[in-house]
Amino acid sequence: MNNYRSLYSVKFLLVIVSLLIFFSTNILSADGKKWDGRKYPFKLLNPAKPNSETNPFIIDTAGKLAYFGELAKANLDMVAYGKKNGLTGLNYAFVKNYIKLTADLDMNGSRFEFPSIKSNGSFFDGGGHVISNLNISDRTTPPNISSDTGDAEIELALFQSAGTIKNLTIGKGSKITYHGVEKKLTLKVYAAALAVEADEIDNCHSEAVVTVKGKGDSYMAGLVVRCRFALTNSSNRGSVLFEGDVIDSRMKNLRGKISPGNLQVSGLCTQPSKNISRCYNSGSVTVKASGDEICVGGISAILVNNECSDVYNTGAITVSATGNVRFLKVGGLFGVGLSSPPFTGSNQKWVETGKIFNSGNITVNAKTGEKIIVGGLGGSYTNARFATNTFAFGGIYGFINTYNTGNISVSATGKVDIYAGGIAGNNAMIINSYNSGSVSGNSSKGGILYAGGLGGNDVYIQNSYNIGSVTAKGTGTNQAGGLMGNAGVRWGETDKTLYAVLNGFWLKQNKPNGINSGIKYAKGSYYYIRKSDKKKNALDNALDLMSALDKKKTDPKEMEEDSFYGTVYSFDSPSAKVMIRTDDDPKKRNDLEGTLLANLNKMAEDKSARHYRKWEINGTNGGYPVISKEYFGIPVDKAAEERSKPLPKPDAATAKKIAGVYYGEHRHWTSQVGLYADGTVKLAKTGETGTWSFDGKNLVIKWKNYDPETLVEIGPGIFTCRSYKFLLRKYK
Repeated sequence: MNNYRSLYSVKFLLVIVSLLIFFSTNILSADGKKWDGRKYPFKLLNPAKPNSETNPFIIDTAGKLAYFGELAKANLDMVAYGKKNGLTGLNYAFVKNYIKLTADLDMNGSRFEFPSIKSNGSFFDGGGHVISNLNISDRTTPPNISSDTGDAEIELALFQSAGTIKNLTIGKGSKITYHGVEKKLTLKVYAAALAVEADEIDNCHSEAVVTVKGKGDSYMAGLVVRCRFALTNSSNRGSVLFEGDVIDSRMKNLRGKISPGNLQVSGLCTQPSKNISRCYNSGSVTVKASGDEICVGGISAILVNNECSDVYNTGAITVSATGNVRFLKVGGLFGVGLSSPPFTGSNQKWVETGKIFNSGNITVNAKTGEKIIVGGLGGSYTNARFATNTFAFGGIYGFINTYNTGNISVSATGKVDIYAGGIAGNNAMIINSYNSGSVSGNSSKGGILYAGGLGGNDVYIQNSYNIGSVTAKGTGTNQAGGLMGNAGVRWGETDKTLYAVLNGFWLKQNKPNGINSGIKYAKGSYYYIRKSDKKKNALDNALDLMSALDKKKTDPKEMEEDSFYGTVYSFDSPSAKVMIRTDDDPKKRNDLEGTLLANLNKMAEDKSARHYRKWEINGTNGGYPVISKEYFGIPVDKAAEERSKPLPKPDAATAKKIAGVYYGEHRHWTSQVGLYADGTVKLAKTGETGTWSFDGKNLVIKWKNYDPETLVEIGPGIFTCRSYKFLLRKYK
């Protein structure tokens, strides 16, 4: 009897508990901040008025966000639907509709997956709120498949496409995941936390984990894959991981053929299209893959002619090749791209770059391939290379006022060429910048390693220094240097002044256990090659024979100095009173006096009109110079304002002498140029305007959008500047 009563009591308790769970579940399954898997209609802030920025559609619950996603994918007559449901001014696909989030939301990702919101053209304002525990994957978001072209794609993000997104954070516990659920087709995967594509993004952040595992070609980022216009005030703090085989999905689906595909991975935005400013990544980026072309960057995978300011990366980047990688380009900021872009056809546009740096460590372990290019800031510019000739004054671009403190390590177990540099791997200008991170490379038989403290291969260096150690090991052909691995190109402001390096500095310290102590016979050069790898000419062979006759033994692994073009200094401490130059000579001592800080600032001041910022010692960076927050006498945040100020108007006599229409011949253009009596100037060809002044000898033109230019009077109505190849001749 007692046993029966006990069993009855247990059953009764179970019924009570079940009822409590049933009722509590129904009570909790209501529209609230935590998602219950259902959709609930939203309304306008003021239903009596049309939708506008001041009268947005309000999302204050998780169920209303789900309702927004449902409407975005529905094929409805949105105007009629809006009238029926009290949504005044609702447009098709939310084009130019305003929507605002007014509460933090918990999407309950451990219980529910949230489908990606379909393409829409809304203005979405997150109101400074956080969407946490967001779980999106290919299990609930279907792919887009075209049987005609063989394209099969999937877009995984909160928004697949949107207009403007601002003031929104994808918070902790969120994850965007591609599992490879689709088995019949190979998908091209686009994945990010916030959006696959958007017009503009401002003040948006992510802590989500973005993961893609499987076969196919992929484009993925921590925050957004593509941003068409401006990406500002945004960041990613979540980890990004790709693991799989990168194959051409279209080729596989159409022909059943397995061929290498492309992969682009970044911490922030895979492909920003125009402006990117005040953005950073601190999340780790990890790639385990093989493929045809792989681009990886802490900020972006590929950056093409973008205007950049105040962007940096602190996240670690790790790339492990699981097989052959034909081309691999990795940068702490950009896999491909420059922080100061080229502007062809005119002088360089003024863009204040702010603070641009990388402090994240970069580790690359490769097998076989053609080229692996790794840089602390950027891997490479494009597949094109510099021509060995002059570039226009306005053509100075690349990495200007930048620095890297992260360590770089690149190794290969099979035949592949490696270019590794503290700032850039290949094909870039490095100007007014420094590196303090170590650069180490390990080559394999048949491969080439070019490793440099600032650049790997085909770089031009001006007014920059390196204090990081440089190491080149392995059985391949190795070249290493305090500044660059290989001097493949030269640049100059005139046709007769071509250099690989101009005013470059590197910390020698070839004392025991000092930085770069492994580089022997260091006199201040930047270019060292292992003796056994150096191509021998008749003189080299004769010297080898003489050494043999003298019974002198040489170490084939010893690094010896090779030829170069340029002015390169070495130093043992930042306070050294005299820099040591490769072509040092007592007669030149007067030109070499001064500390590292003084030598850097001497040129920086001379080039301040080109954006070269001042250097200072402020107690950071081990007492070595860092880039100041000001130009010479002008704070960085005031530079644009100062630049926009017009030159003083000329007096009547000067105006009478100078004003008129001129024939203008510039390195980049030929056009009429009007210099007017009120001190203004206009370029007929492009409509560019500005102001001018004349001091009796020098004519200064201060363009509105481009760098100022100074011409010297060489005759009545004739002015010239050789550096620009710029001539002005007044029409009679």
